[in-house]
Amino acid sequence: MAPVRLARAGLNGGSGSLRPSEQDERWNESVTGVRRPARLSGMAMRFLRLLFWLLLALLAALFMGRNWTDVTVDLWGNVQADIKLPLLLLIAFLIGWLPTMIRWRLRHWQLRREAERGRTVSYAPSPAPAPAPTIGPDA
Repeated sequence: MAPVRLARAGLNGGSGSLRPSEQDERWNESVTGVRRPARLSGMAMRFLRLLFWLLLALLAALFMGRNWTDVTVDLWGNVQADIKLPLLLLIAFLIGWLPTMIRWRLRHWQLRREAERGRTVSYAPSPAPAPAPTIGPDA
């Protein structure tokens, strides 16, 4: 069954209330017959995404505030650097994350270019070449 769009106030001229026929359509039935609510709208998902990032930023700020202490890092020889702990953790995270992200973005760009050209990417191994005929003493 296709997802049902609910009329909302201010969007596409909706009155904000559901018509009687739509009240029963708010629930979608999957292939197994289990009733579940219709998918969230784009506005609701954007709000939830914003709420998630705000909570994550709040937790990061609390962590940084409670752990804002100096850490001495031995670099090489007698060279030492004093750096705040949250900054050290951020640098370590970026050192691990950036190469992976760059590789993923390059691969994504390459696949998009190949799709635009109409080529398909195949990772199947090429078939082994046929063995060459042998010329033996019997020939």
